[in-house]
Order: sequence, then structure tokens, then C-alpha cells
Amino acid sequence: MDIAQLPPAQLRALLPDWLLGYVRSADAAQTAEIRAAADAAVAAMDDATITEGLAAYAALGDGYTIHRAHPMAQRLGRAFMAPITQGSEVVGAARLEALTGRPQVWIGNHLSYVDTQATDALLTAAGLSQIADRLLTVAGPKVYSDPFRRLAALGVNTLKTPQSSTLSTNESAMSPRELAKLAISCVRAAEQWRVEQGPVLIYPEGTRSRTGQLGPFLRAVARYVRATPELVIVPVCVSGTERLFPMDERMYPQPVRLAVGEPFLASEAGRGKTAVLEEARRRLLDVAPEAYKPEDGVSPVD
Repeated sequence: MDIAQLPPAQLRALLPDWLLGYVRSADAAQTAEIRAAADAAVAAMDDATITEGLAAYAALGDGYTIHRAHPMAQRLGRAFMAPITQGSEVVGAARLEALTGRPQVWIGNHLSYVDTQATDALLTAAGLSQIADRLLTVAGPKVYSDPFRRLAALGVNTLKTPQSSTLSTNESAMSPRELAKLAISCVRAAEQWRVEQGPVLIYPEGTRSRTGQLGPFLRAVARYVRATPELVIVPVCVSGTERLFPMDERMYPQPVRLAVGEPFLASEAGRGKTAVLEEARRRLLDVAPEAYKPEDGVSPVD
């Protein structure tokens, strides 16, 4: 179903069933709750909001730039995710509240394509929607390549960035010069956002972990965390999303967890181009479940 072509009335009628088509292992009560939440979300939207949202959906991912959350997808995504992640928790939320107004980069592990949506849903459920509204996530091209992922991405703020040439998920065969130019422009956009808007979330592994264990961080991510006097680095570890939305790219309702590690000033991480990343990774592992911790000897930064 190409939702971008639907008139508002038809979208209201068809979208809840389309979303439920991605849900697996839900019992009758869960299914009814998910459907009711999606129905209520789309019923509450006026035609103008839906029309504008569908236009934003069609254009999403055009250009390596910031794509702001659209109210249509944001309301729908949060309504859909709430019953699917029922029973979830945020650990260390007070640390986030204490940092309001300060420039921040969040360093997170990456398990699933819904890590960002789960983070948004959990922050909202914990009464931190103002933080969630201002969070910008650095995302690779594949986030925008599938209709379900695309609609989910429209509900959060994303910064589309070209992926490292070392990754198989690179969007196209760009030259090193083209990659470098785009990467620099994305870093500058992220810097401006964190000063003027709110936190920037980065997944330094660059791709989803296939084992759950935290992989090495890409050296290029150090550009996003260059030490400045005021920049705060916040480790955030999500767990359970690899089961919530696994490799088959279907939703399996269950609780997930977001743990906020101890923040630190980038300027106090020590010398060296990757010192901030190494310290962030260490603190991320401090709040990660044991199953996510790699074996000794794994390189922290590649």
C-alpha cells in the first residue's frame, strides 16, 4: 500500500490495519489495544494535517539534511508504540532532566531499526516528551528506504548522513571526497542543532549489532563529539529492541529498557582524537546488560 497516495478519509480507514500487519505474537487483547490506539490517533487528525504529513512522507530522506518530525507521524507513532512497549522503563531519567538546556550528544548502542522510536516512546511515557520532541538522531540512508521504517522515521527528528565507505549499507558509490564533504555538512548541522534545539543521538557502531554485543565504534564519529567547554556526552543503552523488531522486521510486543549512563564533559575525557568515544563506550557498558558486553580484547574504536 502506497500510503502517500491515499486521501485522508481512506488513510484513516486503512492505516490501522496496515500497521497491524507488521505486528506478530500479539494476543487478542493486545491487538485490540493497538488497533484502538492507532484508530484514535488517525481519527483525531484533521484533513490538513494528514495531507501535509503524506507530503512530508513522500519527500522524507531527500537530501543529506535534517528532517523534522511531522505531527501526523509523531502522534501516530507514539500511539502505536505505547501498547507495543507496555511495561517498559527508563532508568536514570533524572540525569536527562538535569541536563535540560545544555548542549548534548547522546551515545547509544544499536540493536534494531526501531531503537530511536522505542527511545521516543519510552521518554514520552516517562513524562519526558519535551526532551523527546527536541532529540535529533543521526540516521543512515536505509532508515528511509522501506515504507514502515519511513513512516516511523517521519515521527522523529532525523539527520540523514552518508554511511562510512567501510559499511555494506552505504547508499551509493560516492567518492571519498563526496563522502567527506557530506559528512562535514552533517556534523555542522548536528552542532547547530545541539546548541539551538536539543540533544543529538548517535549510534557509533554504524550498523545494528547482529549478536546484541556492543561492537567497536567508528573512528569517524569522533567528529560529532569534538571537545568543547560545554558539550556533555550522555551514554544511553537500549535493551530488548532486537526482540521488539528483529531481523524479520516485524513488531513483537514486549517491554524494553532505556538506561541513561553517567554524563561527562567531552573536554574532560582526555587527549586523543578518540578519547571521548572511548570514555562514552566505557560508560555505556557500565549500564548495559551483561549479554551486551563484548568479550575482552574487542577494539573499542575502529
